[in-house]
Amino acid sequence: MQRVRKAVNSSEHLFRTPEQKKRALVPNPVTPKLYGLAKMHKEGVPMRPVVSFVSASTYYLSKCLDRLIKTVMNHQSRYAVMNSNELVDKIKNVKPPKTSTIISLDVRALFLRVPHAPTLQQLDDKLNEEGVPRNIVEEVLSLLNECLHPNI
Repeated sequence: MQRVRKAVNSSEHLFRTPEQKKRALVPNPVTPKLYGLAKMHKEGVPMRPVVSFVSASTYYLSKCLDRLIKTVMNHQSRYAVMNSNELVDKIKNVKPPKTSTIISLDVRALFLRVPHAPTLQQLDDKLNEEGVPRNIVEEVLSLLNECLHPNI
């Protein structure tokens, strides 16, 4: 928790004012909560473990970084849809083969095993392509590392 506070407070480019630094820090962080959701559709009703980071020390920082990265990169997959109305708009003129099947996958928050190093390298490359100054890219990557490796 102290590392995150120190990293945000030493930020020179992303969080310049005390107000910006305050917005990136959880005021009273606590250890993330672990709870289980019952898999009602499975035999024996096993539990799915869920970790809530809402009150963790990196929660606000990760939200700030997410907003910044999305603003700079403006990346939207042409295959992603936000809701069923958008899906209908995207496929209303598509003529699939008669033997095809439409499937829908909800993969929100199922990025449990995304390898950090290549992902950070890809982000580094993309931010450089977008013309983000090197000192800001380095600060983003440093703060993102705090989010990816919390010392809880």
